[in-house]
Amino acid sequence: MKRYTHLQPGELCKISVLHARGLSSSAIADELKRHVSTVRRELKRSPLRYDETLALAHRARARRLCADNARRFNAEHWARVERALCLHYSPEQIVGRAWVLGEPRLPSRSRIYSWLSERAASDEHFLHGKRVRRYGSRAARAKRPNPSAWAARATSIHQRPEAINLRQQFGHWEIDTVEGRKRDLPRLLGALERMSLYLKLNKIKHNRASAVLSCLRHWRAGRRDVFLSLTPDQGVEFAHLERFLPNTHIFVCDPHSPGQKGAMENTNGLVRFYVPKGFPISLIDPEYVQYIQDMLNDRPRKSLDFLTPREVASFLYPAGAL
Repeated sequence: MKRYTHLQPGELCKISVLHARGLSSSAIADELKRHVSTVRRELKRSPLRYDETLALAHRARARRLCADNARRFNAEHWARVERALCLHYSPEQIVGRAWVLGEPRLPSRSRIYSWLSERAASDEHFLHGKRVRRYGSRAARAKRPNPSAWAARATSIHQRPEAINLRQQFGHWEIDTVEGRKRDLPRLLGALERMSLYLKLNKIKHNRASAVLSCLRHWRAGRRDVFLSLTPDQGVEFAHLERFLPNTHIFVCDPHSPGQKGAMENTNGLVRFYVPKGFPISLIDPEYVQYIQDMLNDRPRKSLDFLTPREVASFLYPAGAL
């Protein structure tokens, strides 16, 4: 297959002359031995009258922006990228965070991905141990719990106010538990504030309603303005939420529809990077749980204009640390 090459300056001038004579795109393409779509695309740059000077200026500008002539990045740039990767930033988060902080320009997102591929090809241990998030199998999705009776007393998520749905007010949380190995009693209880994406994470002794209630009361610790509403699924571990907030402030998901609290489900996937499925949570220290919470709260998010959840939460809730 013949390799495509850009139209040369001489060809651009020839297109201008032939077009002025009234020749069609097909006739010009035959004269230049080019594909007709190449000529049509070039003529569209000047819909009224084709001007080769504008075309030449466009080619000069494109040449300056061409990747082959772009500024080269030195070892210091890649060291900054690697430090951010060690904090588990994605390439998009790395570039966006550098822009927010006003730091010198880093390689683009696509260039970082190419660099990762090159490093992985040359060093088989470079990405060793990286875990990829995967959707559950059909068999795993079939094992779902039955709807809980307590959920009938709570408010349906379809009645949740628009201010909460649109994330216009601080203090509305989605909660869920993360399971480790089967038959391993301890769980991780996570609560995500919808507006700031701030995460609170704690290890509970077992997957029972009493443990969840005790943890939530510990998090609140007298600051009643922090928790204005909760959005759980219909798991039995949330049966005592009505002792924490009125049922009118508990917006429960539909049966077998945990995806209705999508922000929390996405955060569970981020937690799985640190606690793979099947790993016994009983072996995890509280310090490591705190480490996971800090890592996720200090990671820039695209939905927050590459600010971190901790920065946004401290601005929205200046009364004190969450």
